[in-house]
Amino acid sequence: AVAKANDGDTIFVKKGTYVENPVINKAISLIGEDRDATVIDVTAGLKVERDNVTITGFTIYDGWQGITIRANYCNISGNKITNAQYGIVLLSSENNSITGNILQSIGLSAAIQLSYSNNNLVNNNYIDSCTEGIQLRAGSSNNMVTGNMIIDCQDVAIRLLGEYSPPRWYEANDNTIMGNSISNSGCGTTVYGSNRNIISKNN
Repeated sequence: AVAKANDGDTIFVKKGTYVENPVINKAISLIGEDRDATVIDVTAGLKVERDNVTITGFTIYDGWQGITIRANYCNISGNKITNAQYGIVLLSSENNSITGNILQSIGLSAAIQLSYSNNNLVNNNYIDSCTEGIQLRAGSSNNMVTGNMIIDCQDVAIRLLGEYSPPRWYEANDNTIMGNSISNSGCGTTVYGSNRNIISKNN
């Protein structure tokens, strides 16, 4: 369906289990009929490689990565990602919206990880029993992380992590971490190599 679609099209996916690793390289909307019954059984994961993509209404499980985004102005909402090594990963991506997703049992790294990604919204996601919750790392700045619920993470619930790659630092600066609820995790929030971030009104 993706191969036959044109930019601006909507693909409506009926309930069922699909064993594949979709690559979304067109500006389309991919809509699952029912989040819990429209399942993508991945190995490498679902990859978004084009701006202005919407993905909603899917369960994605059993892969190395759930959803990987190398694009701008995308909307990833209302999905469930379980039993993966990485959950939702943004790489050099801007102005995306990651909202209302459920992430459970993400084993290797953060459930939601931003790298070199700016001006994104991470809002109202539910993260449960993961190694780490939300990570803003290596040059990810001006992001909004608000209203998320994070429980039972083994390590850090929300991490701001700069990275030194000679000859310079790539910092996670000017982010807003506000109104999040964190419980039963190894550590609430850590800040390393990052500046001018607002961490406010979290529980």
